[in-house]
Amino acid sequence: MAIPADLGFDENCKRVVDEVANTYGRIDILVNNAAVQYKASSVEEMDEERLLRVFRTNIFSYFFMCRHSLKHMREGCSIINTSSVNAYKGNAKLLDYTATKGAIVAFTRGLALQLVSKGIRVNGVAPGPIWTPLIPASFDEEESAKFGSQVPMKRAGQPSEVAPCYVFLACNADSSYITGQVLHPNGMSSLSLSVCGMVKGLSRRNSSECMKGVGLLVVVVFCLLSSLFCCFE
Repeated sequence: MAIPADLGFDENCKRVVDEVANTYGRIDILVNNAAVQYKASSVEEMDEERLLRVFRTNIFSYFFMCRHSLKHMREGCSIINTSSVNAYKGNAKLLDYTATKGAIVAFTRGLALQLVSKGIRVNGVAPGPIWTPLIPASFDEEESAKFGSQVPMKRAGQPSEVAPCYVFLACNADSSYITGQVLHPNGMSSLSLSVCGMVKGLSRRNSSECMKGVGLLVVVVFCLLSSLFCCFE
C-alpha cells in the first residue's frame, strides 16, 4: 500500500494514518524514515525556507506520524525512528540535516519514556554511509565515488545490510526488552571517530587506560528496513 504525501505537514500525516488504519484496522509497527538533505558549505547559506523544509520533513513528520498512529496502537506495538551516524559525529556540509538527526535521537529516548507504561516500545536506527537515492542527489560524481571509503570497512553499506535492524526492533519475540535504544549499522565509523578523538584528547594517558574507555563505545550492531507501516494479521 503506497500513499503519496508530504509528511512535513500534520494534515497529510493524519490522512496517511487514517487510510492505513481504515484498511487494516490497526497499526502494529510505525517506521519513521522520511528525510531530505541539501549540501551547504556554510551556515550562512541556510535561509529560513530551507530550514523549515528540512526540519518539517526530517523531524516534524516524526512527531505528526507518532501522534496520529498512537490512536491505533496497543501494547506490544513498536515505533522505530531513523536517525544517522551524523547525529553522533557531525557533518559540516549537512548541518541542518545533522541537527534533525540529533533531534531524532532525543525524541526517541523521550517518547520511549512516555510510552513504556503502555507497553509500546520506541527505538531508533542510526545508519552510517548507506547507498540510497539521497547520495547521488546530494553530492557530485567525485564525492559520490568516494562515499563510504572513509570508514574502517572502506565501503558504503547497502540497504539490505541495514534492514535487519528494523526487523529485529519490530519483533517482540526478539527485542521485547529493548526500548529507548539506537542501533548503529555504520561500518564502524562512529567507533573509529570516537577512538581517534579519545587518543588525541588523552595523549598523556597510557594506551591501556584509553582502551578501557573504548569498551564503553562499542554498540551491538544488528542492522534496517524502510517501509512506513507493517501490519500483521
